[in-house]
Amino acid sequence: MDQKDGVVFDASTGINKQRQLDLNSRGVELEANASLDNGFSFIASYTYLRVKIERGAEGTDGKELSATPNHILSLWGHYQFENGTLEGLGLGTGVRVAGSSYGDDTNTFRNSARAFVDASLSYDFGYRNPKLEGVKLQVNAKNLFDNQKTICSAGYCYRDEGRSLFASLRYRF
Repeated sequence: MDQKDGVVFDASTGINKQRQLDLNSRGVELEANASLDNGFSFIASYTYLRVKIERGAEGTDGKELSATPNHILSLWGHYQFENGTLEGLGLGTGVRVAGSSYGDDTNTFRNSARAFVDASLSYDFGYRNPKLEGVKLQVNAKNLFDNQKTICSAGYCYRDEGRSLFASLRYRF
């Protein structure tokens, strides 16, 4: 994919400002999904992506765009209790891995690879009471272990997003 006049941050002059660049990206994305009869389901995905600066600030032409890892991997597993005392309870966990990337657009230093663990807990009320079919309570934890490494983009550094918890009660009809 080629993008003309893509808006990115440029810090090459010592001032962080938006700049328009010509970018070229090449890659592939693969995903596998399986739902088994015993309540288990799995999702695995892999992305290879290379984003190259075709026209940019001085010293960046032909370099990779900062904070854009070449490799991203995600694995997720979920189990839904379908019988017994825990019927309706769902448990899920997964890992997201982002490979190393450059910390600036001149590619002079690298950000380290990072991994994040996510989890979910859900309860489907329809398993116990058919009148409540479609009602589901869910709690998700993103970055469960609060991994907050430093990552740099266009020469400016910040910390990864910390642990986040989200809860939802939904009704599907």
